[in-house]
Amino acid sequence: MSSLNVDSSLLPEEQFLCSICLNVFTDPVTTPCGHTFCKACISGHWDNSEICQCLKCQKRFYVRPEVSTNSVIEGISMHIKRRKLDIPECLVAPWEVACDVCSTIKLKALKSCLVCLTSYCEIHLEPHQRVVNLKRHKLIDPVENLEDRMCKKHERGLELFCRTDQTCVCVLSPPFAAITAVSRLGYVSIGFAHRETDIFSHSSLQNSSSSVRLDGEHL
Repeated sequence: MSSLNVDSSLLPEEQFLCSICLNVFTDPVTTPCGHTFCKACISGHWDNSEICQCLKCQKRFYVRPEVSTNSVIEGISMHIKRRKLDIPECLVAPWEVACDVCSTIKLKALKSCLVCLTSYCEIHLEPHQRVVNLKRHKLIDPVENLEDRMCKKHERGLELFCRTDQTCVCVLSPPFAAITAVSRLGYVSIGFAHRETDIFSHSSLQNSSSSVRLDGEHL
């Protein structure tokens, strides 16, 4: 292992399972009583519970406690998942978008979330595919600098590119919302346009107060 002097293949996987989701830890955090859970699992449980208590020892917290990231367990859990998924342990290529959550070895991002404003690799994307509240989030093809690609007025991502004006807009912006269905043929999703040309290097993006899109299809 790159940062731990332990061979994860020698460690029993059951020691690194979250007691809530029963999967290998994702973003493991430790409670003040010393027990570890997936961050999304314990946060979701406490969000929907009248009391905060540890699900392992039943210790009750009268004030919601701060949890701390367990970097050792996170590193081992990542290696276990990579071994199971047969994911090569290599740094992300310079031209690829890196996962914002990976702390030891950066993996290529699979999706970016317009709600979290974070890009996730296959491993760290898993809670968005499992946790009910996270499944409602809008996922897009991975992009960098998500904060700079949000529409400040409508608080949503730039989803469309106007070929005529060479500008990026969200679907609630007046230039798009007010036009007819025929005129909308001049608009394409940003993901599609991005494959035609590097539109995000265009000066219109700096003059826009918006972000990015849903898929790579024509509207």
